[in-house]
Amino acid sequence: THTITIDSDGSYQVHIDQTMELARNYKFTFGGMVHDGFRLPDTESVLPPYLRAQYSDPTITMDGQAAEVDVEHEVHAVDISAEDTFTKGEHEGTVDYRVTGAAVGSVQAKTGGVAVYFRSLVPGDVVVKSAESIVAVECEDWPPEGEPCGRKSGDDWLIGPDELAETDAVRII
Repeated sequence: THTITIDSDGSYQVHIDQTMELARNYKFTFGGMVHDGFRLPDTESVLPPYLRAQYSDPTITMDGQAAEVDVEHEVHAVDISAEDTFTKGEHEGTVDYRVTGAAVGSVQAKTGGVAVYFRSLVPGDVVVKSAESIVAVECEDWPPEGEPCGRKSGDDWLIGPDELAETDAVRII
């Protein structure tokens, strides 16, 4: 489960709760790799506009213990992960990181809000919390085209893993 907490400026904190059940001793990685760019709607420019997000302040715990986090940047992807050998049974991990530079002004937001872009590090449910009201959430199958996804639950927005399975990115307005 990803919990995204969006600040008023469009930056956000991500907290991931990850659980795995192993049938035997195995080397496993908590976290993962994600593309750091988000395609924006076309303009008159020759190349389509992109946002390049910055990922920072990563921390990972594995079975309640702090882990050494490996952060690698390769071309336009970032890998935030920690690996260890685990015994047979259930194991839990958390991954936390901050994202900046993944938001732009939005004309869809009636009060001059922002469109915030998110891509999941690992498969799972997504819970979106925001300092500002969430107007809409769209899953982009073919950037920058998107379809409404998820559902409002109180002040939060919930997106299921089935909706994210074939989605390139999520746009939160």
